[in-house]
Amino acid sequence: MSTNDWAELTRLWQSDVPAAAPALEVIAKQQRRAWAWRFTWISEVVCTILGVVASVWIMTSSAPFGVLTGVGALAFTVFAAGGSLWARSLPRAPEEGSVLASLEAALHRARVSVRWGLASFWIMVVFLLYVAMISFIWGSNSGANPPGAERRLLIVVGVWAVWGAICQTFAIVYYQRRIHELARLEDLKRALDDGES
Repeated sequence: MSTNDWAELTRLWQSDVPAAAPALEVIAKQQRRAWAWRFTWISEVVCTILGVVASVWIMTSSAPFGVLTGVGALAFTVFAAGGSLWARSLPRAPEEGSVLASLEAALHRARVSVRWGLASFWIMVVFLLYVAMISFIWGSNSGANPPGAERRLLIVVGVWAVWGAICQTFAIVYYQRRIHELARLEDLKRALDDGES
């Protein structure tokens, strides 16, 4: 660690800024859950690939309304992948070894997390519209469906609804935690910027 870095770290610890301790706690938490960042990114890529494959399979199947159902699934998959890419598209500060660079990296991760939480809300809107589309399509043509298909459809829609509720609950809790972490880090950044001026 260079002399300048040590001076920055000393000033940070000696500051009377109430945001310093909580912000450092946030940075430590982010470092501990770095594995979750990689796992989330990898799982999103896998889910996108599986979503595209499943959509094509549905479109080419002989199921009634297979093309429409598959196109809807493909649109949902592309929208979800686009939401994730949007969340991760924030420009990143150049990598340095300084304390302030560590704070900038933590701010970047927090901002991406907040955007990812926000994107998940919109993904849920599209998911619910897709489930509604499937329900209306299959329900409007009940005479063409094989015996028992309506009951199976209701079970599928019920399972999707439960899955959607679980995902939405996770998104809300995740978003609330990340928005508070971002606020703590921004408070510290403002305090450090004020100290330099």
